[in-house]
Amino acid sequence: MVRRFGREGFRSTLISRSGTLDQLAPELRSGGLEIEAIGADIEDLGGYRETLERIFSAPGGPGVVVYNAALPDPGQILDTTVERLRTPTTSMSSAPSSRHR
Repeated sequence: MVRRFGREGFRSTLISRSGTLDQLAPELRSGGLEIEAIGADIEDLGGYRETLERIFSAPGGPGVVVYNAALPDPGQILDTTVERLRTPTTSMSSAPSSRHR
């Protein structure tokens, strides 16, 4: 999904609790995408909130947000609780930001 946003001229911020971004971000950048990679874990709710606040308060903050957590039964995202997001299957968020063109 981030590759598609990047091809359309969006810069993206990827948030992940694992170290996979350390490998993925350079690969995406080498393909010409503007990527910021941030490590954050929903287990640390305060730290995760601070990360999101920093992203959304920065100049040119996100115009589109894609929450891409792996929930066994996604249901309605607006009805999802913090406890549900803390399940071991929650893995990654993607927050494409505004176009930089």
